[in-house]
Amino acid sequence: MRESFGSMWIIGLVLIFTLLFSSFLAVSISYSKSFKVKNEVISFIEKNEGLTDNAVKLINDYLRNSGYKQKGVCEEGWTGIKEISSGSSAMNVKEISDGKTKYYYCIQKENISDGAHPFRAYYKVKLFYKFDLPVIGDMFNFQVDGETTDIAIPADR
Repeated sequence: MRESFGSMWIIGLVLIFTLLFSSFLAVSISYSKSFKVKNEVISFIEKNEGLTDNAVKLINDYLRNSGYKQKGVCEEGWTGIKEISSGSSAMNVKEISDGKTKYYYCIQKENISDGAHPFRAYYKVKLFYKFDLPVIGDMFNFQVDGETTDIAIPADR
């Protein structure tokens, strides 16, 4: 009888460690996918030299095709993208955040003008991700932040 209780204890420990390991694996995969998406968004902004309509269209197409579905709240003053579906044009989906509405991603332009380069700027990008676990994924929503390199003359000035 004592051996049956001892083996149940070991089976319980094995199940707990298996669950912990699989949840850690799911979290790390989701986290790395979010960073890959963030880096692609930054590269689209840099290639188009700013937040142009073409850059927004390319970003939205990429996010839609990669299966990105997370939304989050941006701070006030950031440009939020509300819709990434193919039927909407780029002009009617960009709006200034009010701090309450949920967006797919957020971008803020930071002007860093000086005497030699009067129009220089860089962009801050914020995307969102959540854990793909049944209970924990619905409770927490995290954000991934990034910045572009300096753009000498942004196309959206």
